[in-house]
Amino acid sequence: MFFLILLLIPINVVFAESLLPITFSNSMDAVYFDGKWSFWEEWKHSSHEEIKVENFIIQFRIAHQDEFVYAFIDFVNDYSFDRGADYAMLCFDTQNEKSNISDKNDYCFMSVLGRDSPITFQGGSPFGSQSNFEKIQNHNNLIAIGGISDDNDRYSNRSHVSYEFKIPLEVLGRSNYYGFHLSVFDAKTNSKIIWPENKIESNSISISQPASWGNLISPDKSLPEFSSMTFFFIFLLIIPIFFLQFKNKTFPSLFH
Repeated sequence: MFFLILLLIPINVVFAESLLPITFSNSMDAVYFDGKWSFWEEWKHSSHEEIKVENFIIQFRIAHQDEFVYAFIDFVNDYSFDRGADYAMLCFDTQNEKSNISDKNDYCFMSVLGRDSPITFQGGSPFGSQSNFEKIQNHNNLIAIGGISDDNDRYSNRSHVSYEFKIPLEVLGRSNYYGFHLSVFDAKTNSKIIWPENKIESNSISISQPASWGNLISPDKSLPEFSSMTFFFIFLLIIPIFFLQFKNKTFPSLFH
């Protein structure tokens, strides 16, 4: 029972304050990437989190299927369409190291409103002007589009800004625990909404360091099926059972 309790600690205690779940969905391959909620069921089968910071409301949905992570950022009360200026960004610390300075296994993906060309940043740059991130070539299968969501949107049928992402796991690697950061910029109010800090900054292209990021976890252990931490605790659980059985066979008189 002790080891089983320890097994639950990474989810229920360590990540309790800044956690977003990502679950498996078998319908993400039906998503039509046009930067908006295109039909009623499109993003229904995905994890959901509502992010509220002051007067800003963001509905965030995320799931994985096959070799991709799918994400939808629904900025439901951004009614000003500043194409080429508004943007959303998702960042992953693929090793979840929570380092004070970004490294090569940290990636950020930006979607700009009105554009279908994503931007990829990788940590580990020697230059601190952009928080040690630098622009790199996009993966061929990366999709990030900013658009205008309207009639089919589950949260508001008034036209508003939204963003869609399809991120290859070939870049992120498979893990049940990612460090995670989300930011959305509204050019009209010069406001950048940031999770997990749940704060607002003025216009800036800087990216906070991974030490301040939250956690994206797979509760169903499907990214991959088991984490290395799970295997570790299972191994610790098996050891006393093995020795108990060994003693029973070797010294039966002591146990019967």
